[in-house]
Amino acid sequence: DNNSYLYGGGSLAFVFTDLFPKNDILSFGKASFAFGRTGSDIGPYNIYQVYNSAGFYGTLPSLTIPNQIPNENLKPALSDAMEAGLELKFLKNRLRFNANYFDRVSKDQILAVTLPSTTGFSTALINAGEVSSTGFEFSLGGTPIKSKDFNWDLNANFATSKNKIVELYPGVDNFQFGSFGFVGTPLIRVERRVGKAWGEIVTGAIKRDANGNNLIDDDGFPIIEEGQNYGTFVPKLTGGLTSSFTYKGFTAGFSMDFQIGGKLFSVTEGNLEGSGLAKITAGLNDKGNPKRDAVANGGGILIPGLRASDGKANTTYIDPQDYYEGHIPYAWGERTHDATYLKLREVSLGYNLPVSFVSKLKAQSASLSLTARNPWLIYTKIKGIDPSESAGNWNEGGQLPGTRTIGLNLKITF
Repeated sequence: DNNSYLYGGGSLAFVFTDLFPKNDILSFGKASFAFGRTGSDIGPYNIYQVYNSAGFYGTLPSLTIPNQIPNENLKPALSDAMEAGLELKFLKNRLRFNANYFDRVSKDQILAVTLPSTTGFSTALINAGEVSSTGFEFSLGGTPIKSKDFNWDLNANFATSKNKIVELYPGVDNFQFGSFGFVGTPLIRVERRVGKAWGEIVTGAIKRDANGNNLIDDDGFPIIEEGQNYGTFVPKLTGGLTSSFTYKGFTAGFSMDFQIGGKLFSVTEGNLEGSGLAKITAGLNDKGNPKRDAVANGGGILIPGLRASDGKANTTYIDPQDYYEGHIPYAWGERTHDATYLKLREVSLGYNLPVSFVSKLKAQSASLSLTARNPWLIYTKIKGIDPSESAGNWNEGGQLPGTRTIGLNLKITF
């Protein structure tokens, strides 16, 4: 009977500083451990075959069979998790540290697998294997300066995790997470493959030799090789930093965040180059002539690399429109980049009006603040793209760039 499931959890915490004499060095210390199981199921009408109302066929009512095959043997998805943590406070809570480790295993996830159209259905519901996730989370905070008139708080956090596909459905070693491509073009795919990291990006890109040289055909175009693995879109490390200052009635603060690693596919980059709006598609070539002039008149571009036929350096110039519009846009790997970034997310400056002034307004309090959001992308490995503003977790879908806003706020409490 798969129609019910049992889940629950428990936790333990030990404040070990209660065993020590009170002191100003280690103000507080706690170790914790938690474990639990969570379950999830699926909505009604997915276990047994049902029919959908399709209106009338003439004067007769009609029914249709759904496009998804139900599964009478479907089991609930279960996730087991364990977490261990350590919390420390030093110097009368002026310095704070938290560390957590987690280990999660998810089994029998309910997935809809794609079926060939010849079956008469589009998908079928199955329970798929096992996925493991492990990681660490850290936070470090403190109050470097604390006085009667001035206070400074600083907090940082970091997180890292690894996800692995341990097992899928019998006979299946890969279950696609997502894909992108235009009609009639090759796809860029995000895979969930057994034994690999979760979310690896696989697609076509320029073929290169063991030394990293582009391999060029005899017409001067790079050779495209399908099935290249660019690694997972899951970042190696994420984190942030916040800081706040108060001086008498004045307040100030900022927040930053960052990501190290992970891959991001950019549609914008391909759109700009394919439409001829990217800077790289115009200007002068290495001969000093306009790239968009005819190749016979000294124009065109030269793709650096070695000819695959004889191993010699490529010397054949090609038309930039043929390359940027017709050839390279569908080598999606050339649009897949390291998503590392560092960003100043927000900056604020405020002032709490004196009580003597506020009382004249018959108010309890009043404050004035100036806030800038998205003020500065300090660093990114993707030229012209802000990875932190991506509409998707693995692809930047050609959306408009993020906006920078500056706001002035007056708050009065009566």
